[in-house]
Amino acid sequence: MALRRRFTQWQQAAPVLEAWAHRSIRLSDTETRAKQFGDLARVGLEALSYMDSHTAPPTGWQDSRMAVISDAEQPSALIRFVFLSDLRKLVEAAAKSTPAE
Repeated sequence: MALRRRFTQWQQAAPVLEAWAHRSIRLSDTETRAKQFGDLARVGLEALSYMDSHTAPPTGWQDSRMAVISDAEQPSALIRFVFLSDLRKLVEAAAKSTPAE
């Protein structure tokens, strides 16, 4: 529950951060990172959803979500997401979810 709440908070904060970055010349470099923040939150929420429901994600889901994470690993705006390795593990675990019997 705490992890789901955290991802939800990130998802809600991302548009606000994007708007600030868009309005301020000093923050313009962070606009991409703000969008990525929301995307990463969505990845986390999806992974938790598959795990909670014991449902296997569709084919290609893991690869597409790993691409989102890999994109966020690229240097940008002096902001580094330190949680990406843990998010990778969560996506891998979700990809191994098996249907409940």
